[in-house]
Amino acid sequence: MIKQRFLILFLLLMAGLAACTGTTFSEPTPIPPPPTNDSDTNPPVAATNTPDPIAEATDTAVDPTPTLVATATPTAEIVATAVTNPPVQVVNSQPLPASSRDLLFLADGAFKQWSHATSQVETIVPGPNPASRMPADDIWPAEGFVGDVTAFSMSADGKRAVVARLLNKQASSSDEGSLVETSQELLFVDMISGEMWTLVPQVDNLGDFQLSPDAQQLAFTGTGLDGIPDAGTNPPDADSGVPLPNNLYVMSTGGGNPGLVRLVRDCTSRCLWPVWHGESNLVAFTDNEALWLYNIAANEPEILLVNTPFYSGMADVSQISIYSPIAWAKNGRYLLLWNGGWESASRAVLDVPTKAFAAIPNSLVYADPFPSEISWMPDDRLLIWRTEHTNNSIVPLAELWRFNPANEELVKEESTVLSTLPLGVLGGTTLENGRFAFALNSSPADLDNETAVAAAGTYQLVSLAETPERVNTLPPSEAASWQSQVYWAKDGSGAILVQQPRQFETTVFYAPTDGDFLYEITAVLGQNAHAFQWQPEIIIP
Repeated sequence: MIKQRFLILFLLLMAGLAACTGTTFSEPTPIPPPPTNDSDTNPPVAATNTPDPIAEATDTAVDPTPTLVATATPTAEIVATAVTNPPVQVVNSQPLPASSRDLLFLADGAFKQWSHATSQVETIVPGPNPASRMPADDIWPAEGFVGDVTAFSMSADGKRAVVARLLNKQASSSDEGSLVETSQELLFVDMISGEMWTLVPQVDNLGDFQLSPDAQQLAFTGTGLDGIPDAGTNPPDADSGVPLPNNLYVMSTGGGNPGLVRLVRDCTSRCLWPVWHGESNLVAFTDNEALWLYNIAANEPEILLVNTPFYSGMADVSQISIYSPIAWAKNGRYLLLWNGGWESASRAVLDVPTKAFAAIPNSLVYADPFPSEISWMPDDRLLIWRTEHTNNSIVPLAELWRFNPANEELVKEESTVLSTLPLGVLGGTTLENGRFAFALNSSPADLDNETAVAAAGTYQLVSLAETPERVNTLPPSEAASWQSQVYWAKDGSGAILVQQPRQFETTVFYAPTDGDFLYEITAVLGQNAHAFQWQPEIIIP
């Protein structure tokens, strides 16, 4: 069914493309007293769904963080395997190699941090007792264990986080293969002090959630707030792909002293992917009916674009079009979108105030080992990384496009070929210093091309007019390229490389920009490490 295909596709896309040390979980986090200044009791401001331009960001750091050089022997227990150039070194115990930023991730059912200050992995929000996380019959349950931290969302400055923790799960009926429902709590975490508060004590079947950039608002989806099961007397089968209808909720976090939870929309089918505006006053989201925009000062959301979902008896499935938000441009006007179709998706841009719209060329994603990756530049241009297929070969490209709302068109301003070898591009991004960073990898069809395989690695680029510089290698692998993920530290000091040929079989590497080795760090991070995100440099006045 289209719901199943659409959901599976986007979950894969979001995963591929692309938060206090303590005791184990045993008691629910205490709920703080009612807020003394609930925003819901204040006089409402005039609501408008026209985004305001975002003010220029100011630098908080006096000097840029220097790029640290990893030592050749960061631990006493390293096994060298000279397979790549530079060679891979396996790190089996702490301390980890030198880095210049903190890395956030989930592992062992906990919310963790690789601290650059200590080169140690520290637990911020603990999971359950390890003894309770033993899988039955050697099969890891996809739903996780009760007590697991399942997801996190960060504020723009990295000082606050909201994490979700699994409280309960149960089958919606006694029938074999019935839908498993979950109950989770949402916790507010001060990343500086390590303190935690409960924002929402219980969310039924929690879906997507996002903390606003200023950490003052939280948007989340779920089927209810009063306990599971919510499926009713005729629940769907787990394999049917038919989701439970859910709602979009928005609330003020109050810095850990939460306001009232507001029901924004009872969605058609499901609410998905809330994305906050840079000013933290607007949130875009989608369901089967439309792409929506909600102003926190308004009573109801408004439609931005009408969606065309699949329906039984549909004569032409090519007419399916489900728009969903990806990211706002810095100017606060443009919204980058997915346009989901029948087993595929492409990208588009919408000028929210005028509704001017343009599809992005060559942005279709289907079964491609190197899907195109698109993001906003600080000057509101689109940065596009794509791999062009020509005459049984591939060509990696980087392009800069500018949106012209007046003519509803995109204009390509710059373009460069990243390599003349048959390599695909992945993990492309911009760095704090304005440079570009990416990885080049050989495709499964070109593994016998020794020159291309040897050139695979992580790269940096001063501008599209310059020649890329290879700064490290990629791990050797016989696995398909589309199972690789790259996460760059924004200061350009290094990247996390993830290989996952099968679910829950993950190998993690650290590739420093200035170093003699590629470090394999899987054993140190913990079991099933995933959801990697580099934390911004935190400046404390």
